[in-house]
Amino acid sequence: MKKRFVILIGSNSVTMHVVELRRQGRSALWQTRVDCAVAPTLYDGFDPTAILEAIGKGLSDNGTSHADTTLVIPSRWCYDHPVDLPRKRLVRSAATYALEEFLPAPIDTVTCDFRRIDDTHVLGVAVPSAPMAHVLSGLAELGLSVDVITPMDRDGEALGDESTDSELDDDDEERIDQLLDEVCTCRRLINLCRGALAGSSRRNTVGRNLEKTLAVAAVFMLCLLTWLSAQLGTYDDALKSTHGEMAEVYTSVFPESALPPNPAMRLASERLRLERQVGADVGADEDALDQRDRLASLVALRELAGSLSSDIRLRLQDVTIDDRRFVLRGETRDHRDAERIAEAVGSIDGWDVEPPRTSRLDEGGVQFSLRASRRTQGAEGKTLADGR
Repeated sequence: MKKRFVILIGSNSVTMHVVELRRQGRSALWQTRVDCAVAPTLYDGFDPTAILEAIGKGLSDNGTSHADTTLVIPSRWCYDHPVDLPRKRLVRSAATYALEEFLPAPIDTVTCDFRRIDDTHVLGVAVPSAPMAHVLSGLAELGLSVDVITPMDRDGEALGDESTDSELDDDDEERIDQLLDEVCTCRRLINLCRGALAGSSRRNTVGRNLEKTLAVAAVFMLCLLTWLSAQLGTYDDALKSTHGEMAEVYTSVFPESALPPNPAMRLASERLRLERQVGADVGADEDALDQRDRLASLVALRELAGSLSSDIRLRLQDVTIDDRRFVLRGETRDHRDAERIAEAVGSIDGWDVEPPRTSRLDEGGVQFSLRASRRTQGAEGKTLADGR
């Protein structure tokens, strides 16, 4: 079941209905009427404020608005005339051309629709586009999207014929009920919501939906930024708390030592040193290297870092250390820096280093590879004997 909001503009009031469309007719959900001044004709500079205020009051009193809206306008707002069109099929371009000579305004300033009267005639109805677009813009600001604009009278007589009661009597409930039936069933309905007026209605709807989407996105981004700010504050507090705890542990273990920039690394280094001294088991796999040899490798790396000159620029790509060999691969500025790195490795106690292998890089610099092997006890004894 679909709901439709119907606005009927009478001679001195606006009547609003919300109807529920069903297969077997319709049912009225609510209706209201607000008195207001209604201009006799549409003209350039037409001010729809009174009508829009009346509609807004009716909406606010009932606390509702509806997207699908039918606007029933007074027939005196329209131009109309029957035209000859003997074709079976209603060709709008031909009908518009035939209606143009009967209009008091240029055809490009009005919006037209047609309904066949008999086999040879159609009734042409036109409404000034600019004033009507002004009304639609005001309704869009109230949250209403008009998709049907139809005049009051839909009999075979000319809409402006004074011999027929083409205007809506505000107290004529039978006439209003008849109009609602025709509107809800689209029976013999002329719809002027086309061309420029339909485009205006669609633009207002799209603009309103875009504004709602942007508003939702802005609220979402604001909530997201608030959440991220809160999370950042939480993480920052946790980090400060952790640093404080590490500082307390370090001060308790080394009360006479100054607090280093990174106490966690110093504590980890001391832990490894103590485990090496007491031979602690750190849960290494049986196939892994002996803990003592692993600690020795770490010591070798630390000694290498301490023995390198500060002016050497080095980019390490691969480091392999085990109980027998020490392999470094990387890049440096020139061949001399590669040799200085090899000399630094050779200065580590217990290691013999081979001359580095170097190659010039196309983009500049030198790629090097050097190997060092652990000195065995026999080799150390031979070296001492050679020294004597």
